[in-house]
Amino acid sequence: TTIADSSTIPSSVKLSGRFYNSDTTTTLDESERNFGGTVSTNIGLLTNLVFIDLSNNQFRGKLPSEIGLLTNLISLKLSFNGFSSTLPSELGLLSKLIVLELSETNIR
Repeated sequence: TTIADSSTIPSSVKLSGRFYNSDTTTTLDESERNFGGTVSTNIGLLTNLVFIDLSNNQFRGKLPSEIGLLTNLISLKLSFNGFSSTLPSELGLLSKLIVLELSETNIR
């Protein structure tokens, strides 16, 4: 059995051990999955995302500036994680963003 990597799947992006099609993925719901570490800069390659829910995990550190590339994003839920620092200024590029949930994080 061969496990594919991103070089063998057209338009694929690997996040948290899963592959997502950058052309068709509009929802990234990885809430309550006990993920940790930092959010990969690869998230910026999923430019068709409209909804992201990473809440109730153990992510830490800062959000990558590549989040600003997700110009179709309407909802970004990051609550109940260990994020710290400030929001990246690139978040200001998300003109369609309506929902931003940051409760129980250390983001300031």
